[in-house]
Amino acid sequence: MRQAFLIIYIFAVIAAALNAEESRALSGWMPSKDCSLEMRGGEFVVTSTGIDPYLVALQAGDLSKAKGPFTVELLMALKSKGRAQIYWSPPENAHAFSAGSVATFDVLHDGEWHVYSVKLDTTALGGLRIDPSTAPGEIRIATVLISDGAGKLLKEWNLGAGGPPKEFPNASGNAQIRGTFKDSEIVITTTQRLAGAIHSLTWNGKEFVNSVDHGRQLQSASNFDCGTRMTGETYNPTEAGSRDDGAGPFSSSRLLGISAVGAELKTTTQMAFWLKPGENSGGELAKNTTVLSQHLLSKRVHIGHKELGNVIEYEVTFKLPDEHHNHGIFEALTGYMPFEFGLFFTLDPATRELKPISNGDGQHEQALPLIFSTTEKGHAMGIFAPDQQPGGLEKPSYGRFKFVDEKVVKWNCVYRERDTARLKPGDLNFRMYVALGSLDDVKTSMEALFKEFEPGR
Repeated sequence: MRQAFLIIYIFAVIAAALNAEESRALSGWMPSKDCSLEMRGGEFVVTSTGIDPYLVALQAGDLSKAKGPFTVELLMALKSKGRAQIYWSPPENAHAFSAGSVATFDVLHDGEWHVYSVKLDTTALGGLRIDPSTAPGEIRIATVLISDGAGKLLKEWNLGAGGPPKEFPNASGNAQIRGTFKDSEIVITTTQRLAGAIHSLTWNGKEFVNSVDHGRQLQSASNFDCGTRMTGETYNPTEAGSRDDGAGPFSSSRLLGISAVGAELKTTTQMAFWLKPGENSGGELAKNTTVLSQHLLSKRVHIGHKELGNVIEYEVTFKLPDEHHNHGIFEALTGYMPFEFGLFFTLDPATRELKPISNGDGQHEQALPLIFSTTEKGHAMGIFAPDQQPGGLEKPSYGRFKFVDEKVVKWNCVYRERDTARLKPGDLNFRMYVALGSLDDVKTSMEALFKEFEPGR
């Protein structure tokens, strides 16, 4: 449990009609003239009656030891209109909120619980003012988290009588893990926006992930036939979210748990279908009837493998629900990379030599591991999966893609499972290794992985 060291004192004006128990529960909150506060059914409820509802939290004392920029995460369910804002004031005058100290962000007014992560571009914090909407309506706020510039939690603020609602499984998907290779940090970042999927991987000043919508990440997905003809993306649980999420701030997938300690990340996600019911892909209609699937995806990501500091251990578990499928395609891992990683190679397991392969348009699939490199060969990434997987599953295949119009390249590691009766529900486990560094670094690491896991090849 992260230790909170930013203590925020809140002063409130409470309506006289509230009873003593409600007053104690609401003590500390100050509403504007355009809203009121109450405890209703054990929940903290803000009722907006005008165009300028807001809540003020004033801090007493010196916050100079807490270093920004700060991040505020709000767990809210809104039924109103308009964008939201967070104002901040300086420590020397907690009442001094101004138009120059504000962050504006989009919210969903669908009545459902969502997490909003907002960066406050200030080095010191005195008070907060939350403006959740610009119209009449109802706003429920369950949790406020405040973190410093290093991502350390400063304050966890549960406002509801019973804490965060049980139907919302977690408060934040924003996390980082770090390792060191050649005097430069490897930094892996996840975000709430992507339900814990990997948004960024950097080393030696270079970004290795082209994260744009809710499909272009370092992530996992699957596709099933529903006992009919297999068609692309039509029953496609995807870790980061759905196609309709676009480049927006929210994911249709649901993050159920996350842990990031040192060099190791663990997450569990209830995956959304890539297509919404009624949508189509390639002229084929979606087979799913809901946005959120019952398929769970758990992963363990660890920077470093034995003596190989530039190798990332990547283990995923697909938990299949009790559904009827004869054919499943498991994209155990895919990496969308910047277009500059335009040189493609494979490593011959017999000769241990790099072999250039086609980097033309379209997509290609092969049996040997892949390496993508920049032109100057100073930055590269490779994907390797041992032939022997847990449970005796079939060998992996590796796909490479070049999308000229979108200016992005992609690799993936894919497994295909078939059963003429039906695929059995339960866990399917896959382990892979991602190597990064210069092209020579990746080649050396891939040779070591071949030697470790495939000594007979």
